[in-house]
Amino acid sequence: IRLVAQARRALADTLRLLGYYAAALKLLAEAERGFRSISEWSGVADTLRITGQIHWLRGDHSQALAALEQQLEISTGIDDPRRICEARQVIGIVLWSQGDWEQAADNCLKSILVAGPLEYKPVITRASITLGNIRSGEHWFGEAVYWYQRAGALAREIDDRQALSWVITSIAHILAKRGDYTGASAGYERSLHTAWEIGDRLLACLNVANLAAVNRHLGRLDEAESLYRQAI
Repeated sequence: IRLVAQARRALADTLRLLGYYAAALKLLAEAERGFRSISEWSGVADTLRITGQIHWLRGDHSQALAALEQQLEISTGIDDPRRICEARQVIGIVLWSQGDWEQAADNCLKSILVAGPLEYKPVITRASITLGNIRSGEHWFGEAVYWYQRAGALAREIDDRQALSWVITSIAHILAKRGDYTGASAGYERSLHTAWEIGDRLLACLNVANLAAVNRHLGRLDEAESLYRQAI
């Protein structure tokens, strides 16, 4: 039962990256039932984390938070700091997405506080990206760049290409906000190339849409329309 549940969870995580959310959720539900049947709570927590991520990607923040809060409760109950910081990191993303920036930052900082002594760099990297996004949204660009640079350095250190692509896209956003459309375009194109290579359809789509926005600002309306259609 354990191996089957683990395989279903791993396959679901791959399908998440490729954008097949319905199929991934079906596998995750089956995996969660398997883990619960043998009381393997760490497996349940991991399954809930991916489930929460998918609901966030689909724009269903309430279901995302419900799954992630269950993950946090289970992880706290079994005293598993790695899964606790994972839960808080993703909760931070969801709260940032729905505009609750204060609580989002609080969860990200708590996540980093737990992940730091563990040297759990993937979580620190992603929490740092979210903190950068929060500061960018508040137009505190200097602090945003600090968090992005920290995330980028960690992503290179652990060879996390997905996180590095998100960092590049985020910095390109700041360049676009400042009117440096040439620099922004170069960043979006670089991130798009990596996203396409690793099969991250969501990030590839967003970068195509961002390139469309840059071309619109530059008055290249035909090219912008073509890119928007590709993104859709």
